Amino acid sequence: MNRRAFLGAASAVGIPSLAGCSTLEKVEEPFVTYRLDGIFTDNAVDEAIEFTVEVLDGTDPIDDTSVTLSALDADDGDSSMVLEEPWMDENARYGIRVTSTDGEQVTLTLADVLTSRTAAVHDKPYIEYTVIYTGFFRLSVNFYDEPRT
Repeated sequence: MNRRAFLGAASAVGIPSLAGCSTLEKVEEPFVTYRLDGIFTDNAVDEAIEFTVEVLDGTDPIDDTSVTLSALDADDGDSSMVLEEPWMDENARYGIRVTSTDGEQVTLTLADVLTSRTAAVHDKPYIEYTVIYTGFFRLSVNFYDEPRT
């Protein structure tokens, strides 16, 4: 997937997630689980980057993947990629932790996400995370009725 298509999809996906923000309620149920539809990664800077994406169940690590992305608009590789694994079809309390080669970490757990979402996300069986590097790591999440990947 090229960068423009990826960012266009990520932007379009992010807009609906803001709908209804004025009626947020705290959702803390520890039994809420999802299937992980994938983790989208994108490099939005003019230098190649390397980092590790750790998939969490709650706060417990269950998998990690090293990611290398080419510089934005580079001809020698891809500046975005999707992480997908067969085990992601199993329900869990998915979250992610991103660690740079310098050791900087950014984490987004399901508990973090559910504190700012309405109970309507309980009806969505799929969760999808996005990691965009813009000089620092930006993590976001969306919920879906059907798998998108």
